[in-house]
Amino acid sequence: MIIPIKLNFDLIILIIESILAISALYSAWINLYSQRISNLGLDAFILLFFDRKKAKMIRGDPRLIRRMGIINLLIAIGAMNIVDKEI
Repeated sequence: MIIPIKLNFDLIILIIESILAISALYSAWINLYSQRISNLGLDAFILLFFDRKKAKMIRGDPRLIRRMGIINLLIAIGAMNIVDKEI
């Protein structure tokens, strides 16, 4: 017997925003604490859109890594704010 599962649109948005918040918090922690680019975080995904030369430049500059960490922290705060309103 197949049980149909009806997914609510708000539940899907909540799950997507939660994943975004967790990924951004992970990236911000690695950027600000370890001073490096994470392997699986939001910052690694963003670097996929740059060409190799610019991505290598960003990976080598601690000032740009710190700036990326602050941006990821702001993204996480914004995503958590949306998650809080959904609940």
